Amino acid sequence: MDGDRDRAPAHEAPKVRSPQHTRILNEFWPLVDAKGHRHAVGIPDQPNPIPVRVRVVWDGGREERIDGLARRWTRDAVFVAFSDDRRSTPGVWVKPVDVERR
Repeated sequence: MDGDRDRAPAHEAPKVRSPQHTRILNEFWPLVDAKGHRHAVGIPDQPNPIPVRVRVVWDGGREERIDGLARRWTRDAVFVAFSDDRRSTPGVWVKPVDVERR
């Protein structure tokens, strides 16, 4: 599957975006390395994901609430897993203020 080549692991920011995938404006990666690259390397999946609703602001300004699972988090960021054809990754990192428990 050629589309899988464009997918980045959930711990790395996507390197190349496919034209059919839509950017999320409120995406917030938890870590930045010395070269300024955003990532989530070393943040483990939690053994008991939490059902949540995440606020997503799509490129173009459309805001949407999407049900998903909080799988990884830090004090400053939460990774919410959800499936959407508009994304090249299996979810999004956002600030905790954009996430509410279901």
